[in-house]
Amino acid sequence: MSGSRAMKWLKWIGIVLGSLVLIIVLVVSWVLFTQSGATFALERAVGSMQGKLSYQKATGTLSSPLRLEGVRFVDPVKGVDARVASAEVKVSLGRLFTGRAQIDDVTISGIDLQLTTVAPQPVKPSDPLTLEPPIDIVIDRLRIDDAKISQDGKPVFAAESFQTGVAWTHDGIAIHELALRSPDGSVDVDGTLTTASGYGGKGKATFSWLIGDTVYAGKLNADSDGKKGNIAFLLSQPIAATVNGTIVQNDDLPWNLQLDAPEFNADKLIADSGIKTLSASLQGSGDLKQGTVNGVIAVDGRRIQIDPLRYALADDILTIDALTLK
Repeated sequence: MSGSRAMKWLKWIGIVLGSLVLIIVLVVSWVLFTQSGATFALERAVGSMQGKLSYQKATGTLSSPLRLEGVRFVDPVKGVDARVASAEVKVSLGRLFTGRAQIDDVTISGIDLQLTTVAPQPVKPSDPLTLEPPIDIVIDRLRIDDAKISQDGKPVFAAESFQTGVAWTHDGIAIHELALRSPDGSVDVDGTLTTASGYGGKGKATFSWLIGDTVYAGKLNADSDGKKGNIAFLLSQPIAATVNGTIVQNDDLPWNLQLDAPEFNADKLIADSGIKTLSASLQGSGDLKQGTVNGVIAVDGRRIQIDPLRYALADDILTIDALTLK
């Protein structure tokens, strides 16, 4: 082949490759930066869900806030009917080129999750669950407003608002500050929990929640270096009590706890028991297979010393090996 012919072929190959690159850039730009491109991508996603997923309206583009309205996911086999009034997502596309999906903001409003009890389905073999993400995914801010869950037509949970930040990366799953508001109460968490290096993290939480006719309120401080965890729990309602303890994060989960509950009105925990007052000061240690408890319980001022209580747990059977009361 002569040099001129070779140059001609190289020229045409360059033109073809350049044209392909240009077409790819145009198609990607159309999908990312136009509403029609976003609609095209959404329709492909809907089509892949075999009729389970639908939406009524979409505005915006994948490169700027994308808003969906009237989203619905229905799977009768699983007994799930989920509806979302609106959802808006803002993505940082530039981070995709670094191998990270950076989502600046997700706002979801009007979630109605209706669950129906269905007959158990045959369990199909599946791949082991993995916490390894395809790419790093970071959501700086996730906010949910007005959510409710029902089971067989009966309400089981409702939330006025929920806000958090979450990251799912090759280092693990990290949950940052969390705030939940519900007609039943509130939960606030300030800190970080991560699955990296054995579920390490540090944070504090406050809560106030109505269960039945009783409000439970308190604070929790916890920290872990992935090897050993420490907790300090303070209950302020319906009684005053403190729990302090440690847990070693290995297969046996060795633990050590101290419970102190000054004298309180027994009706706050046990209605119509005939007991007027209770108090407790207990210490315990053990692991997943056995444990020991020592301390004092007072019933209507009468002290009962536990010295000791020893138990064993095997095959879901609890065995009391020793119990000495004084």
